[in-house]
Amino acid sequence: MRSIYKVIPSESAPELILDESIREKLIGESIACLSPDKPFMGRIAEHREWTQFYRVDGCAFALSELVWDHCEELYYALRENSIEFPAVRTPSGDFAIIHPLQVLPPTDDPLHICDLTYAGSIFRIHGRPLDEVYCLAGLANPEDEIKHLYEKYGFTGLRFEKVWSEKQPGHA
Repeated sequence: MRSIYKVIPSESAPELILDESIREKLIGESIACLSPDKPFMGRIAEHREWTQFYRVDGCAFALSELVWDHCEELYYALRENSIEFPAVRTPSGDFAIIHPLQVLPPTDDPLHICDLTYAGSIFRIHGRPLDEVYCLAGLANPEDEIKHLYEKYGFTGLRFEKVWSEKQPGHA
């Protein structure tokens, strides 16, 4: 059964503080021109283990570049989707913001909140604020799901709020 979760940076996640606001830039459009040649500059309030997601500008989230050394599965699960990884350089090390570019179109089907025909595992939804990020669970291969890998490797710093779920045949 497929479900959609809103992916929210946890209030308890350490903050990655940038020298400039990025909220208006993270709206489902490419900002590749800013990275890696022109990384964002910033600092972190507190350095944590590699499994920690960092909160960015109140709406986005980022990971230390060290994550990719420890968890190639997460890298490939994200890389296969339409996602950019804007770089952030800090005195404590480099980070990558998770920036989904896919904005799923609306659907006429009253049982769905968006058209999942070509959905990646992490995306935005047309008609909702574009600084909101969503993920899909219940794919044929759970190793392609950010939520599954997040739980499997004990990551912290995100909350997953269920916003939609398919009804199973035979259930009301």
